[in-house]
Amino acid sequence: DLINVLRFSLVYSTYLENMANITPEQIQESYADKYAVKYCASHILIENEDGANAILKKINSGETTFDALAEQAKVLSEEAAAAEATTTTNTTGKLQASNITLNDVKIKEFSDLDCQPASTYVAEFSEALQNMPENSVTPELVKTQFGYHIIQLTTIEKAELTKELEKEIRAALVQAKQQEPGFSAHAIKLLLDQVEVTFSNDKAKEQFED
Repeated sequence: DLINVLRFSLVYSTYLENMANITPEQIQESYADKYAVKYCASHILIENEDGANAILKKINSGETTFDALAEQAKVLSEEAAAAEATTTTNTTGKLQASNITLNDVKIKEFSDLDCQPASTYVAEFSEALQNMPENSVTPELVKTQFGYHIIQLTTIEKAELTKELEKEIRAALVQAKQQEPGFSAHAIKLLLDQVEVTFSNDKAKEQFED
């Protein structure tokens, strides 16, 4: 039964992808719009606005720097004995600290976000990135649904349209197509119109018709 379910899932996914009919032009358009540029950034995420302003004020005044705070965050999180303080590293070994207290301000997250397209992030964060010059820190807090962000943008990179990225873009476009009202229902109806459906019992037939 599990093998049949997995087989159906693969076949159905391929069927929906074919139904979506994603063209090379659509892939190019999406690439240019959302994927062609990558932003290499880090951020400090703070839930409390006053605390976030206190940290940002120290950066803007020159009392400290984003990089200096990052080093402090790394040391604090590694040395913290409290159970709530945790530090992990991503595959590139870059800082991912959470639930630490820095300069008397509780930091929800202090992390290197690596190099990602702006579309990776929520709208407010994405807009802030796209309006920042390289090697800069946001002069004002960036508010999102997660809290208040202080963002450092180090470099802006051009992303080549590789086969792997093309596959990623195609999958995103197919997913967006599937979320359109009526798309999946229409695809299923077209599929059912091509086959004869038989039932082993009346209950299954009743559920199918419902």
